[in-house]
Amino acid sequence: MNGTTFAPFQFRTFRLLWIASLITNLGWQIQSVAAGWLMASLSSSPATVALVQAAVTFPLAILSMLGGVFADNYERRTVMILAQVFMLFMTISLAGLTWAALISPWALLVFTFAIGCGVAMHLPSWQASVGDLVPRKHLPQAVMLNGMGFNLMRSVGPAVGGAIVAAFGAAVSFAINAATYFPVLLALASWKPERTPNFLPPEPLGSALGAGLRYVILSPDHVKIMLRGAVFGFSAVAALALMPLVARQLLQGTAITFGLILTCFGAGAVTVALTLHRVREKVETETIIRVSFLFLATGLMATALSKNVWATGVAAGVTGMAWQSSMSLFNVATQLSTPRWVLGRAMSILQVFTFGGMTLGSVTWGRVATAAGLETALALASATCLLGA
Repeated sequence: MNGTTFAPFQFRTFRLLWIASLITNLGWQIQSVAAGWLMASLSSSPATVALVQAAVTFPLAILSMLGGVFADNYERRTVMILAQVFMLFMTISLAGLTWAALISPWALLVFTFAIGCGVAMHLPSWQASVGDLVPRKHLPQAVMLNGMGFNLMRSVGPAVGGAIVAAFGAAVSFAINAATYFPVLLALASWKPERTPNFLPPEPLGSALGAGLRYVILSPDHVKIMLRGAVFGFSAVAALALMPLVARQLLQGTAITFGLILTCFGAGAVTVALTLHRVREKVETETIIRVSFLFLATGLMATALSKNVWATGVAAGVTGMAWQSSMSLFNVATQLSTPRWVLGRAMSILQVFTFGGMTLGSVTWGRVATAAGLETALALASATCLLGA
């Protein structure tokens, strides 16, 4: 098992947190389907519907560096618990308002943004903690498994979410997501990380941010990773930002159609997660990244041209493969090339570039779709992928 993709499961705390994350990722996928479909029901504007994805990624772009400072200056377990509690409260509030039929497009965006703020605080601490949970030699597999867990639920959650939305409505979907936060909170509460004595006070916010930025800017390899992440986020997000409208308008489908397409996306991502460890042993990372961008361009163009649910599902699977391989390798490259004292900030800067690109892309492709149509927006996003390759 030591040399396999599943080697990190030898370590109990990583295994428990991974399983708990699997459950909360299922809830997040159910919520994403519900939010996207609810917005498509509240507004027919592509630009407005695409803003749901922007509301998720924008806080990750603007607050991730703050989350990185917290990850490097405070106990990461505590930071994650506080972030999870905040997201739980916001999700319960969103479910209540939706149940009472008081939700509006802008209220949905505000709550989605607030939950994204919690993710921005949680994610740098979680990513930086992986190296504390498994030995360095297993770090690439652990990162792949985290991506696989997320995308495994992406392959199941959207279909489940589509069925729940169709049968019970968005409010029930939001309530189910709220319940899935508890396993993570229990797993974090049971984790007793080793405490390394630190006789220095936490670094002031301004100097901590400055030190992280200087470290990344003075490293040419880090700069390349960040810029590539920005191009990826800007182009790739078109697949998720416009998918509710692809299902509703191009395919004349329902919430179940939307969920099935996202299931295909997740299945492609899981396939890559299971095989990427072996591929990396034979193929250079740069080659994999270039091929991933080409796959992404192909998937987006095929989505634009398809009028058939199954063909769109295949295109979504190809897009999911490209998404998983790119995101995982950006993460692994940053983790392996960064010392522990600044890792949280380096990971947060990667998130700023990647999710900043996604936020800009969500707004851009939504506006292009409004002005020129969904097919044109997807085709232009496909062409932009070639910059990454």
